[in-house]
Amino acid sequence: MNLKPKHTTVEDLIAILSGTFIVAQGVFFLQQAGLLTGGTTGLALLMAQFVDLSFGTLYFMFNIPFYLMGWVRFGKQFALRSIFAGGMVSLIVDHISHVFTISWLSPVYCGFIGGLLMGVGMLMIFRHNASLAALTCWRCSVRTNSAFARVTFRWRST
Repeated sequence: MNLKPKHTTVEDLIAILSGTFIVAQGVFFLQQAGLLTGGTTGLALLMAQFVDLSFGTLYFMFNIPFYLMGWVRFGKQFALRSIFAGGMVSLIVDHISHVFTISWLSPVYCGFIGGLLMGVGMLMIFRHNASLAALTCWRCSVRTNSAFARVTFRWRST
């Protein structure tokens, strides 16, 4: 049995930083087009329109309970990596407008490219034992602690 980690700490750090930058780009595209997405990201985008707090602050605050859940369920390393990733997305989205602006793009394009970038970035982050998706932490916790964890489905062709 090979107990060697799949990636070194430096590789994990580089991948998580790259993934958070890509996710932040996707969120920025959605934000600039006035579009929303699901989960805590969408909630933070929506609430930023009504309260005097930035997207990054709201996003990080909404994810705190899920970071705690991740710590309890998946361990310290997962939680700390997730906190780092979530904090980086918050910082990058809040400050990206200082180096990058969009004067006009089609909302359809922004929705497509924003979703694509967010998905690719989250995949990079997931592969290095971290998460941005609060509902993913919750769903994995429920899946491993419920009757659904023991249910398997088999399809038969006739």
